[in-house]
Amino acid sequence: MSFGLDSFQIGDTITGKIIKLEPTGVLVDFDADQLAYVPLIELSFAEIQSPEEAVQLNEIREFLVVGNYDGEHDIFFSHCSSETL
Repeated sequence: MSFGLDSFQIGDTITGKIIKLEPTGVLVDFDADQLAYVPLIELSFAEIQSPEEAVQLNEIREFLVVGNYDGEHDIFFSHCSSETL
């Protein structure tokens, strides 16, 4: 059963798979009804120039939801790991 990105709440930690690397961010599959775009600035606490500095294609990662999806704008996620929780 599919659900929407709008079902995520600020503060949720969710698991997603990196399915596409782009110059300015990545597409992540959260098993929702659509893919989520995560920009470079949300991939790492460190300043990075490319997504490969923070993630790898097909990698499974946890992300912290830091903004709401409103149907018109992308939801924002921040990289989250056991070291940063």
